[in-house]
Amino acid sequence: MSSFKDFVRQRRRLAAVTETATNPPPTILLVTTANLFTYDGSGRTVDMTKRPTGGLTLTHALTRHVHSLGGSIVAVDFVRDDYDVAERRWEGIPIKCVRRGAAMHLSADVVVTTSLALDVVNWAAAHCSGTFCAMCHDYSGAPWGPFGHVDAKQQAPLRDALVGWNLLCDSKHVTAYHERFGPANVTPRLCYGACYGYFRAPPLYRHAVAAEYVTLISPCAPKGLSILAAIAPRMPHVKFLCVATAWTNAVVQHILKRFPNVVVEAGAPDVDVFYRRTKVLLVPSIWPEAFGLVATEAAARGIPVVSTDFGGLAEANPVERLRLPTRWFYDHAAFKLLRCHLDDAMERPQADPPADVLAATSDERRERVAKHLFHCLLHVAPKDVADAFVETLTRLLADDAFYADAARDSREGAMAFIERYDGTFVDVVKGVLLRRPLVV
Repeated sequence: MSSFKDFVRQRRRLAAVTETATNPPPTILLVTTANLFTYDGSGRTVDMTKRPTGGLTLTHALTRHVHSLGGSIVAVDFVRDDYDVAERRWEGIPIKCVRRGAAMHLSADVVVTTSLALDVVNWAAAHCSGTFCAMCHDYSGAPWGPFGHVDAKQQAPLRDALVGWNLLCDSKHVTAYHERFGPANVTPRLCYGACYGYFRAPPLYRHAVAAEYVTLISPCAPKGLSILAAIAPRMPHVKFLCVATAWTNAVVQHILKRFPNVVVEAGAPDVDVFYRRTKVLLVPSIWPEAFGLVATEAAARGIPVVSTDFGGLAEANPVERLRLPTRWFYDHAAFKLLRCHLDDAMERPQADPPADVLAATSDERRERVAKHLFHCLLHVAPKDVADAFVETLTRLLADDAFYADAARDSREGAMAFIERYDGTFVDVVKGVLLRRPLVV
């Protein structure tokens, strides 16, 4: 006998087929950059030889989804100038790579850029026609707000270039941030990665309780290295697996190797290489986390996630009792760790860089920034910050009933979220054209 969920899915599919026949979906043009689709002969990008950043994996998911909707993808090459147009294929998907200065004009109902970079926005405006949207995977790419990191010389030109645009934001928190700090002539809209199939069909690990590791992906200062440094010595019998990605430089890996109960492994395209060995995922991010893809990835597999409650993590980690309020913030602009919550930091104007960085010449700046970043990496979170993580992890690892409840709630909460939003990107696009938000 089919379940009520199966009945609902069948009705949705029937409604979608009927609507498509009577009201064809809008045409979509995705504008990205050629470096994200560098062909290496294997059918995958060079970047996918190790787990890349969330923004890149989201771009790849969006590319697949736009193609499935009959849309087109153009990748602008801002580096090479020895060709005008080159047709490439990535995972079987045709990608039109074009030289930055190539003469062309493209049109679609909706034109979506995969970043807010000024070069990309300007190229789309000059070479495309349609209603413009930009994927907004974080807080920092926009030229406003306390967490914006756009170069001072580009802030005014980018604000001008984005007039009339829509920002497709990774979480309600990011959407609210841009609504608050952005200008009235730019429209933020909610568009989770789930809307374009990012989390589709995750496996369920029913025996995660027997797995070996507490896992942290992308250890670095903003992702909570200082919290791990505080809790690992207090839990000497717990094995921590740290997955090194583009966020994790050689200095971080050297620091991690000081702890005898910490294992460091290089990232891989197949995330389940790590999740299969994970009992609990640790996500102690202490900066503006736009969503926290790994939290939903793990939770959907039945792996409890212990995280801070910063930014989009309040949406990505479905189990409220495992989201820990944390007064320990990484200020990326000033290269400092502060005793405050993300919400407190959002009420302050953006801090200036240290005086020696401001006074540095262009040649000196890199070295002075590296010095401050190195200092941040040496921090150990205060005991009162680490206490909640130690207590929660200890209970999950020692109390099988508590773990089972957390694993069940994680899976159910994450799957409800995924099923609610999966495949709704076309609704987001229609909302852009009709000037209405995604129903949440």
